[in-house]
Amino acid sequence: MTITECIDEFVNTKEVMSPIFTNDVYKYVQSKIKDVKKSTVNMSLRRYEKKHPYFLRYQKGIYYKTADSIFGGLVPINYKAIMFRKYLGTQDNIIGYETGASLINQLGLSTQVPRCTFIASNKTRYEHDVPNAFIHLVKPVIKITNENVRYLQFLDLLSKENRWLIEVPYYLRIFKEFIRTYHLTFKKLCWYAQFYRQVEIYEGLAELVDMKSSKKTS
Repeated sequence: MTITECIDEFVNTKEVMSPIFTNDVYKYVQSKIKDVKKSTVNMSLRRYEKKHPYFLRYQKGIYYKTADSIFGGLVPINYKAIMFRKYLGTQDNIIGYETGASLINQLGLSTQVPRCTFIASNKTRYEHDVPNAFIHLVKPVIKITNENVRYLQFLDLLSKENRWLIEVPYYLRIFKEFIRTYHLTFKKLCWYAQFYRQVEIYEGLAELVDMKSSKKTS
Protein backbone atom coordinates (compact mmCIF):
# COMPACT_ATOMS: atom_id res chain seq x y z
CA MET A 1 0.00 0.00 0.00
CA THR A 2 1.35 3.45 -0.95
CA ILE A 3 1.19 6.60 1.16
CA THR A 4 -1.44 8.08 -1.17
CA GLU A 5 -3.57 4.96 -0.87
CA CYS A 6 -3.31 5.17 2.91
CA ILE A 7 -4.36 8.81 2.86
CA ASP A 8 -7.27 8.05 0.57
CA GLU A 9 -8.39 5.20 2.80
CA PHE A 10 -8.26 7.43 5.89
CA VAL A 11 -10.02 10.37 4.22
CA ASN A 12 -12.84 8.11 3.04
CA THR A 13 -13.64 7.26 6.66
CA LYS A 14 -14.37 10.92 7.42
CA GLU A 15 -17.64 12.75 6.93
CA VAL A 16 -18.08 15.94 4.93
CA MET A 17 -17.18 19.06 6.97
CA SER A 18 -15.31 16.98 9.52
CA PRO A 19 -11.79 18.30 10.27
CA ILE A 20 -8.92 16.01 9.31
CA PHE A 21 -5.77 16.59 11.34
CA THR A 22 -2.41 15.89 9.74
CA ASN A 23 -1.17 14.24 12.93
CA ASP A 24 -4.02 11.72 12.71
CA VAL A 25 -3.27 11.04 9.06
CA TYR A 26 0.40 10.52 9.85
CA LYS A 27 -0.40 8.04 12.65
CA TYR A 28 -2.68 6.12 10.31
CA VAL A 29 -0.09 5.96 7.51
CA GLN A 30 2.58 5.01 10.04
CA SER A 31 0.41 2.08 11.18
CA LYS A 32 0.45 0.82 7.59
CA ILE A 33 3.93 1.83 6.49
CA LYS A 34 6.62 1.60 9.14
CA ASP A 35 9.38 4.23 9.40
CA VAL A 36 7.53 6.67 7.12
CA LYS A 37 8.56 10.27 7.74
CA LYS A 38 6.01 12.88 8.77
CA SER A 39 7.40 15.36 6.26
CA THR A 40 6.79 12.80 3.49
CA VAL A 41 3.19 12.34 4.58
CA ASN A 42 2.66 16.11 4.71
CA MET A 43 4.01 16.47 1.20
CA SER A 44 1.73 13.67 0.01
CA LEU A 45 -1.23 15.44 1.62
CA ARG A 46 -0.48 18.61 -0.33
CA ARG A 47 -0.33 16.60 -3.55
CA TYR A 48 -3.54 14.80 -2.60
CA GLU A 49 -5.26 18.17 -2.09
CA LYS A 50 -4.28 19.35 -5.58
CA LYS A 51 -5.75 16.21 -7.17
CA HIS A 52 -8.97 16.20 -5.12
CA PRO A 53 -11.09 19.38 -5.42
CA TYR A 54 -13.33 18.35 -2.51
CA PHE A 55 -10.39 17.90 -0.14
CA LEU A 56 -9.31 21.31 1.17
CA ARG A 57 -6.72 22.73 3.53
CA TYR A 58 -8.32 24.81 6.29
CA GLN A 59 -5.11 25.94 7.97
CA LYS A 60 -1.76 24.48 8.91
CA GLY A 61 -2.28 20.95 10.18
CA ILE A 62 -5.99 20.76 9.31
CA TYR A 63 -7.79 19.62 6.16
CA TYR A 64 -11.43 18.72 5.55
CA LYS A 65 -13.79 17.09 3.07
CA THR A 66 -16.31 19.39 1.46
CA ALA A 67 -19.23 19.13 -0.97
CA ASP A 68 -21.42 21.37 -3.10
CA SER A 69 -23.80 23.45 -1.01
CA ILE A 70 -27.48 23.80 -1.95
CA PHE A 71 -26.94 27.54 -1.50
CA GLY A 72 -24.05 27.58 -3.95
CA GLY A 73 -20.33 27.20 -3.37
CA LEU A 74 -18.88 24.59 -1.02
CA VAL A 75 -19.92 23.67 2.52
CA PRO A 76 -17.48 24.94 5.18
CA ILE A 77 -15.53 23.00 7.76
CA ASN A 78 -17.20 22.13 11.05
CA TYR A 79 -15.59 24.82 13.19
CA LYS A 80 -17.16 23.49 16.39
CA ALA A 81 -15.48 20.12 15.82
CA ILE A 82 -12.11 21.90 15.61
CA MET A 83 -12.79 23.63 18.90
CA PHE A 84 -13.78 20.34 20.50
CA ARG A 85 -10.45 18.84 19.46
CA LYS A 86 -8.61 21.91 20.72
CA TYR A 87 -10.25 21.95 24.15
CA LEU A 88 -11.00 18.25 24.71
CA GLY A 89 -7.84 16.74 23.24
CA THR A 90 -7.58 13.19 21.91
CA GLN A 91 -8.30 9.77 23.36
CA ASP A 92 -4.60 9.36 24.11
CA ASN A 93 -4.23 12.83 25.60
CA ILE A 94 -7.44 14.07 27.22
CA ILE A 95 -7.28 17.73 28.26
CA GLY A 96 -10.96 18.51 28.73
CA TYR A 97 -14.46 17.18 29.29
CA GLU A 98 -18.08 18.25 28.92
CA THR A 99 -19.57 19.66 32.09
CA GLY A 100 -22.28 21.97 33.43
CA ALA A 101 -25.73 22.37 31.91
CA SER A 102 -24.95 20.51 28.68
CA LEU A 103 -23.65 17.42 30.53
CA ILE A 104 -26.64 17.50 32.87
CA ASN A 105 -28.99 17.58 29.87
CA GLN A 106 -27.04 14.82 28.08
CA LEU A 107 -27.29 12.51 31.11
CA GLY A 108 -31.05 13.05 31.36
CA LEU A 109 -30.81 14.98 34.62
CA SER A 110 -32.63 17.95 33.11
CA THR A 111 -34.92 18.69 30.18
CA GLN A 112 -33.49 22.18 29.75
CA VAL A 113 -31.46 22.48 26.54
CA PRO A 114 -28.54 24.90 27.11
CA ARG A 115 -27.55 27.49 24.53
CA CYS A 116 -24.02 26.10 24.32
CA THR A 117 -21.77 23.19 25.26
CA PHE A 118 -19.94 23.66 28.55
CA ILE A 119 -16.36 22.37 28.57
CA ALA A 120 -13.78 22.25 31.35
CA SER A 121 -10.35 22.38 29.73
CA ASN A 122 -6.67 22.75 30.54
CA LYS A 123 -6.58 25.21 27.64
CA THR A 124 -8.31 27.98 29.55
CA ARG A 125 -7.39 30.02 32.62
CA TYR A 126 -10.77 31.67 33.03
CA GLU A 127 -14.45 31.21 32.22
CA HIS A 128 -15.55 32.52 28.83
CA ASP A 129 -17.37 31.84 25.56
CA VAL A 130 -15.59 30.75 22.38
CA PRO A 131 -16.78 33.10 19.59
CA ASN A 132 -18.85 31.46 16.83
CA ALA A 133 -18.50 27.97 18.35
CA PHE A 134 -21.34 27.89 20.95
CA ILE A 135 -18.86 26.65 23.53
CA HIS A 136 -18.49 27.97 27.07
CA LEU A 137 -15.12 27.21 28.66
CA VAL A 138 -14.62 26.58 32.37
CA LYS A 139 -11.33 26.32 34.22
CA PRO A 140 -10.99 22.89 35.90
CA VAL A 141 -10.20 22.64 39.61
CA ILE A 142 -6.96 20.81 38.80
CA LYS A 143 -5.18 19.76 35.62
CA ILE A 144 -7.22 17.23 33.66
CA THR A 145 -5.55 13.92 32.78
CA ASN A 146 -6.66 10.60 31.29
CA GLU A 147 -6.64 9.19 34.82
CA ASN A 148 -8.80 11.80 36.57
CA VAL A 149 -11.11 13.04 33.81
CA ARG A 150 -14.19 10.99 34.78
CA TYR A 151 -13.69 11.67 38.48
CA LEU A 152 -13.65 15.42 37.90
CA GLN A 153 -16.56 15.21 35.47
CA PHE A 154 -18.67 13.39 38.05
CA LEU A 155 -17.72 15.65 40.95
CA ASP A 156 -18.67 18.66 38.83
CA LEU A 157 -22.24 17.30 38.88
CA LEU A 158 -22.23 17.47 42.69
CA SER A 159 -20.90 21.04 42.84
CA LYS A 160 -23.10 23.90 44.05
CA GLU A 161 -22.84 25.50 40.60
CA ASN A 162 -24.54 22.52 38.97
CA ARG A 163 -26.72 20.71 41.53
CA TRP A 164 -29.51 23.29 41.28
CA LEU A 165 -29.85 22.55 37.53
CA ILE A 166 -30.84 18.94 38.19
CA GLU A 167 -34.60 18.43 37.83
CA VAL A 168 -35.33 14.71 37.95
CA PRO A 169 -36.14 13.00 41.27
CA TYR A 170 -34.22 9.82 40.35
CA TYR A 171 -30.87 11.61 39.93
CA LEU A 172 -29.11 9.26 42.37
CA ARG A 173 -29.74 6.32 40.03
CA ILE A 174 -28.12 8.26 37.17
CA PHE A 175 -25.18 9.15 39.41
CA LYS A 176 -24.78 5.50 40.37
CA GLU A 177 -24.88 4.44 36.72
CA PHE A 178 -22.16 6.99 35.87
CA ILE A 179 -19.95 5.59 38.63
CA ARG A 180 -20.56 2.03 37.47
CA THR A 181 -19.97 2.79 33.78
CA TYR A 182 -16.59 4.42 34.39
CA HIS A 183 -15.55 2.14 37.29
CA LEU A 184 -15.06 5.02 39.71
CA THR A 185 -14.12 4.29 43.33
CA PHE A 186 -15.41 6.23 46.33
CA LYS A 187 -11.89 6.40 47.73
CA LYS A 188 -10.65 8.34 44.71
CA LEU A 189 -13.84 10.42 44.51
CA CYS A 190 -13.23 11.55 48.09
CA TRP A 191 -9.59 12.28 47.32
CA TYR A 192 -10.40 14.47 44.29
CA ALA A 193 -13.24 16.14 46.21
CA GLN A 194 -10.69 18.01 48.32
CA PHE A 195 -9.78 20.22 45.36
CA TYR A 196 -13.32 21.62 45.11
CA ARG A 197 -13.40 22.89 48.69
CA GLN A 198 -17.20 22.61 48.74
CA VAL A 199 -19.31 20.95 51.41
CA GLU A 200 -21.90 20.24 48.69
CA ILE A 201 -19.51 17.75 47.09
CA TYR A 202 -19.21 15.71 50.28
CA GLU A 203 -22.96 15.93 50.89
CA GLY A 204 -23.56 14.48 47.43
CA LEU A 205 -21.14 11.63 48.04
CA ALA A 206 -22.79 10.97 51.41
CA GLU A 207 -26.16 10.63 49.65
CA LEU A 208 -24.72 7.94 47.42
CA VAL A 209 -23.20 6.09 50.37
CA ASP A 210 -26.54 6.24 52.23
CA MET A 211 -28.31 4.90 49.15
CA LYS A 212 -25.83 2.05 48.93
CA SER A 213 -26.15 1.26 52.64
CA SER A 214 -29.96 1.32 52.64
CA LYS A 215 -30.05 -1.21 49.80
CA LYS A 216 -27.82 -3.59 51.72
CA THR A 217 -30.03 -3.46 54.83
CA SER A 218 -33.31 -3.70 52.95
